[in-house]
Amino acid sequence: MPGLTGRPEKPGQVYPLRPPVVTIMGHVDHGKTTLLDALRNTAVAAGEAGGITQHIGAFSVPLKSLLPADAPPTDATITFLDTPGHAAFTGMRARGASVTDIVVLVVAADDGVMPQTKEVIELVKAEGDNVGLVVAINKIDKLGIDLERVRSELLTENVYLEEDGGDVQSVKVSGLSRIGLDDLVETLSTLAELRELRARRDGKAEGWVLESNIDRGIGRVATVLVTRGTLKVGAVVVAGQTMCKVRRMTDHTGKTVTSAGPGTPVVVTGWKEIPKAGDELLEAPNGEAEAKKVVANRIAQEERKKLLADTEVINVKRREDRDRLDAEHEEEEAIRKAGGNVFEAKLAASRRAAAKARENEFKELRVVIKGDVSGTVEAVEGVLSGIGNKEAGVKIISTGVGEVTESDIAMAEAAEGESGREILPHEW
Repeated sequence: MPGLTGRPEKPGQVYPLRPPVVTIMGHVDHGKTTLLDALRNTAVAAGEAGGITQHIGAFSVPLKSLLPADAPPTDATITFLDTPGHAAFTGMRARGASVTDIVVLVVAADDGVMPQTKEVIELVKAEGDNVGLVVAINKIDKLGIDLERVRSELLTENVYLEEDGGDVQSVKVSGLSRIGLDDLVETLSTLAELRELRARRDGKAEGWVLESNIDRGIGRVATVLVTRGTLKVGAVVVAGQTMCKVRRMTDHTGKTVTSAGPGTPVVVTGWKEIPKAGDELLEAPNGEAEAKKVVANRIAQEERKKLLADTEVINVKRREDRDRLDAEHEEEEAIRKAGGNVFEAKLAASRRAAAKARENEFKELRVVIKGDVSGTVEAVEGVLSGIGNKEAGVKIISTGVGEVTESDIAMAEAAEGESGREILPHEW
């Protein structure tokens, strides 16, 4: 949209350094959250359902709190993103990779390279030089570990560690025992310095929505990572098909802040509707009037797409009606050819219809999805949408964030859906 396309960086201009955005990735249960837990000295892992991270968490941590006491003083910070490792959250991991500067690939020393490990490697390769990679070989304090096996499996995936003559740095750590954390932080700090991560701090804010949900005490909230400019309280921003006049911003500790620069994650309140995780955030230069116009245009575009889809459904119905009329005509012709023997003609027609029905029958499971946050809804929708073949499939009737309401149940009944139950994350 004109006026909301983001502000390009000026060629040749040197912008201030910004905090590196580091994403912790890897296979489920390889210790990602525990490792991040040790870095930020909080207890997120203990509160996760089934021990699996369900959402993207963003935390900005002062570098001085991570380095040894005898290290030189610094005001630098590191922003960590903790992305889920469960297979259901492929899309969320992909989004985490798209907004990060450095990926820490966590590989358990007692488990080696697993499916999600390979997936992360492919994501990093797809980003090319835009994303740096550090391998953290975790759980080195456990019995039965095989470091040679881990290195060999990484080589098989074309990840060449420095110790094997490659250019990918690796660190041996234990999040649980807090072993090797200093080495990991030093490695990240050095890699960030080499990459000279810079972004403009002046002008309108740009960023990405990492997560969103409804807080009963606050209303609609979204975790936002600012990538350019400075986001301030009172600013008007657009994300996807909704807008927000920033009423309040808090950091990951819940402390109220008035502004957030590049590389800073904040929780923003004041949204008209819930934005979707992964939506690009842009500040409107001319305030609410422009933001409302942009949102209206985006909604209109989406409605046009839905109208085209509805038109296709109508065309399919018309083709079915034509097929039915043709079948009736064939039946009349069969009766005529059978010399008026209606029974034999109908029997033959019934057999043809049954064979055609078996050939064309498509069974459909209709689903209404509700979740606690938009990232979870997106992940479940993505998994269910991919289920099916030419004989059966899943149709998503509606999605939303929040508690299941009577209208959701009524919608499911109207769509001839089957009754279900709440599915807990560890059951996926």
